Amino acid sequence: MVDPKVLREKAVREAKRGLILDAARKVFAERGFHETRLEDIAAEAGFSKASLYNYYTDKEAIFLSLATRELERIVEELGKANDPERNSLENIEAMIRVIFATFGEHFAFMLTLATFPAGVACARMHESTHSVLFQKHIEGLKRIPSLFADVLVRGRASGEFCFDEDAADIARYITGIIRSVLLSWRMDRKMGDINKETARIVAFIAHGIGAQTR
Repeated sequence: MVDPKVLREKAVREAKRGLILDAARKVFAERGFHETRLEDIAAEAGFSKASLYNYYTDKEAIFLSLATRELERIVEELGKANDPERNSLENIEAMIRVIFATFGEHFAFMLTLATFPAGVACARMHESTHSVLFQKHIEGLKRIPSLFADVLVRGRASGEFCFDEDAADIARYITGIIRSVLLSWRMDRKMGDINKETARIVAFIAHGIGAQTR
């Protein structure tokens, strides 16, 4: 049986780590990766710089942990958007909306996140130090096309989609289109029309692999 005291201490520690990440998201959004200092994050979180080292080794560890947490949240929301009561194309549409809406909700931070190499390239230089965090982040990135692939497989099995290619490849094409939209928003420094962009992608998918078009 686990000691309740140990559980409480773990919960408190995780809560504090969460506070630090929340503060980091705000500071990274305001200053960008390179201009952000550990002192800035500590001040925003209400910690001393010295106490910050009890939870994270450096700025790169904070950035990677934050990026991974945001990815995990997107993956969780994508899972919720996948409703077995809807057809596969509707599920794909809902999943695309989740990604665009999440990007919009934290637009300023996502601009910073989208500038990997600004963050991730720096983390790559410290990959031996942050190998576990880096690998966890990469695994999170892979989960998104995997979720789309699952929907594509079900859609093909139900006769809604018709394609001979590997579902994983088509999922990568879809997420590539989504990334291109996000990139254009980043370059413009403003959000586009979520409804319009979602409708375009869904129409492209329906025309390309929809059984009714074959």
